[in-house]
Amino acid sequence: MLSEAIQARLSQSRNKILIIGEVALHPSQFKAFRKLVLDELGQSGLESDLEKILADLKQQQER
Repeated sequence: MLSEAIQARLSQSRNKILIIGEVALHPSQFKAFRKLVLDELGQSGLESDLEKILADLKQQQER
């Protein structure tokens, strides 16, 4: 699991990106933008990638 500090910071950045998109885009465009951002930066995207990277680093340190 991601450290709480990393997860909080990622969530903060993701939310800021979504707020900017909501202000700048037409509602129909925002819906697609929101899906893209959440796919890329959410649990199935960057968040998952970071968990794998941190797990690999931890495993390397234990060797």
